[in-house]
Amino acid sequence: MKVLKTKIPKVSKNYLKIETSGLSKEKDTIITIGIIEKDSKELKNFYIENLKDEEKLLEYTIPLIENKEFVTFSGKNFDLPFLNSKSKFYFDREINTQFIDLQEVSKKYNYLFNLSSHSNKSLLDYFLKESIEENNYKGIKIKNLFKNFVEGKETSLLKIVDYNISNLKNLILLDSKINSELEKNLSLKVFDCKFLIKKMNLIENTLEIQGVTNYDKKYFSTNNLYTLNIDKIFNIKINTEDALYDNKNKCFYTLKKDFPFILENASKIESPSQILILYYKNHLFENEKYLIQKILEFELKNL
Repeated sequence: MKVLKTKIPKVSKNYLKIETSGLSKEKDTIITIGIIEKDSKELKNFYIENLKDEEKLLEYTIPLIENKEFVTFSGKNFDLPFLNSKSKFYFDREINTQFIDLQEVSKKYNYLFNLSSHSNKSLLDYFLKESIEENNYKGIKIKNLFKNFVEGKETSLLKIVDYNISNLKNLILLDSKINSELEKNLSLKVFDCKFLIKKMNLIENTLEIQGVTNYDKKYFSTNNLYTLNIDKIFNIKINTEDALYDNKNKCFYTLKKDFPFILENASKIESPSQILILYYKNHLFENEKYLIQKILEFELKNL
């Protein structure tokens, strides 16, 4: 087993990416494990020199991975199951670690991004465009390179390692860009206070919003339209009505006239002028954010 260290700007999180000879956890081999540790200025690639090195690779890297949280792409569906399968095979145990999966994050907040695909290439295209590492964007066939390596071409192994380096550099950029977009879109400024939406769910006919705020007082208000509770975190529950928007799908809405302030449609969805649609197939975030802003401004205006 060998280790290749690459200098990078200091990062504030842990990042991980593995490259394998194929998709089978039972038949294929982990070729390289790329790790960037929090507060480090080094990207470390741990890679095999021969087919017998996989156990040694894991023996060395598992202590670096355990009991930490790593940012990954598709890590929950691929990297972690692959690592756990190998760890169980060699050491009869799974790895205790947590993964933040950027693919999951992009799907969770797709009401903001409206992506038709959540593949690595799609996310790189959408969020990074010209900033991406060229090597990663074009992609390479790891399986063919690994076959060449087994047949004696050592340069093929180094190409896989180089590919992993590109993947990790792009992962850092992608993580930064996604979080920047979330911060921008999910933040509300109400007078001198900041409110950041963390969760939003439609449960039956109630739209529930949870988040954090620097508003430093406790506040509670409730009526037949909504409930607002602020105590370090904030929670808003908005009651909605529902009706068929088309032949198959319901929409969830509020009546504008019921509110003690003027409401406009922030979303482009077609709707009767009397209602504000908050959910149709997915969150209509422009309308939801607009209504949240109006509620907070109305409730806190005299405080």
